[in-house]
Amino acid sequence: MVLMCDATGLSQRRACRLTGLFLSACRYDAQRPAADAHLSGRITELALERRRFGYQAHREGQRDVL
Repeated sequence: MVLMCDATGLSQRRACRLTGLFLSACRYDAQRPAADAHLSGRITELALERRRFGYQAHREGQRDVL
């Protein structure tokens, strides 16, 4: 959106209206809470450590276990 505004000289509001986007969606900046940062890192570690965790249940036809 910024490139479009710079290239055409339009405001963000007008550019969003022309493209059909909501202005709040263009200005949204996702931020993760600092309190959950350690949990996110631990989940990533576990996923890398146990890549195939649960594969046997799926292979043996026990799909409801997953």
